[in-house]
Amino acid sequence: METVQALEVKELYCYKCHKTRKVKEFLGEQIKGVIRYWIYRLECGHIRTTRRNIPAMKLITIHLPPALIENIKLLVAMGRYASVAHFVRYAVRHLLWEEFRGIEKEKELIDYFVRRKIINKEALKDDQN
Repeated sequence: METVQALEVKELYCYKCHKTRKVKEFLGEQIKGVIRYWIYRLECGHIRTTRRNIPAMKLITIHLPPALIENIKLLVAMGRYASVAHFVRYAVRHLLWEEFRGIEKEKELIDYFVRRKIINKEALKDDQN
């Protein structure tokens, strides 16, 4: 649905020509984290991207100990993160990435041992014959 909205853009400012130009074609979209980038080719031939936050975020409530909250606020005050919400999103995204990376490694390890066991059984059969 949002791709349709992206196609409906008629004109965009070209930063290379320093003029508003008509959109010639929509080239596609790219998603990085919570940002969606729409890529256009303008009538002048230059490429222009626009970015939008992905509106599919949902509000959740979590309970944290006061010490953790103070530490998060300290990191925000130091400028490491834009906000507490930004920190929580980053932490959850990082934890999910680590978990799924671990699952992939486990799958590879299981596949390795299953193949090795099959190969060993085949080798034993060849030795018996």
